[in-house]
Amino acid sequence: VNTMDSGVFEDVFKPEELGKWTVEAKWLGNSEYKGSSSKKEFWVKQRLEVTLTVYPSEAPLNSEIVLTGSVKPQLANVRVMLQYSLDGSFWQDIGETTTGADGSFGFTYTVAVTGVLKFRAVVPETDTILESVSSIVEVRVVRELKASIGVEVEPQELMPGEEVLIKASLNVSVTGRAIISAYYGAEEIPIAELELVEAQSFDYTWTPEREGVYVI
Repeated sequence: VNTMDSGVFEDVFKPEELGKWTVEAKWLGNSEYKGSSSKKEFWVKQRLEVTLTVYPSEAPLNSEIVLTGSVKPQLANVRVMLQYSLDGSFWQDIGETTTGADGSFGFTYTVAVTGVLKFRAVVPETDTILESVSSIVEVRVVRELKASIGVEVEPQELMPGEEVLIKASLNVSVTGRAIISAYYGAEEIPIAELELVEAQSFDYTWTPEREGVYVI
């Protein structure tokens, strides 16, 4: 590139790789002036689209809610911070997770205060990713006496085609219908409906069809 009369020069370059770049300009010098060079660093990053959903939208105090979401483009091992707020201005971290192979993530949280809780997912800035924040989802937490249920899965990591054992336990004996669902990103997958009679626990075996992170 040639300089103008004022000594100014310009050039345009479009980097095609994410990460840290260094640009260097050199002038070789002439009979009057010595040569000179200068370097500048810059970063090329992408911004992800983060989505977040919550279930249920109304929950009793000290119960668990399920936060699921995904990032686009679909990237694995992206760090996701989950945050909550009561007023929408002060946000507190409640935990972190990472995306699976399909870009989805899941997180469970026990609500410990009553009122309308706001939640969001934040992808922190890295060398190749700009900070991204999801839209806000809300949960209304009320004081209710309800049967509480705990869920465990065995194993927690498996290959496609293998079975997972879903084990549920309740704090009281109940009679009625139990619904088992899986959340794959924002998609809800019905698994089974069971009729319970004075039961305090139940098991169910299920075979996931796709790779990724499931929340039961």
